[in-house]
Amino acid sequence: ISVILLSFLLQILYLTHTFIWIYIIIAFLSIIVAHFYANTTFRLEILSYFFVLMLLAFYYCLNLFTDLSPF
Repeated sequence: ISVILLSFLLQILYLTHTFIWIYIIIAFLSIIVAHFYANTTFRLEILSYFFVLMLLAFYYCLNLFTDLSPF
C-alpha cells in the first residue's frame, strides 16, 4: 500500500511530466485485487478494489485522450 501512496504523491508532483506513476499504481492495485480475490470471500471487498482500479483506468484515459481533466 505504501508503494501506491508514494506513486500517488509522485504523480501529483510530476503531473505534467509523466504518466509512469499511474502505470505503477494500476499495476500494484491489480496485484492487490488478485491477492484479496484469492484470500477473501467477502464480495464487497473484491468489488471495491475493482472499482478503484476502474476509476484509475478511467482517470488515465481521461487525461490521455481529452482535455476535460481538472488536474
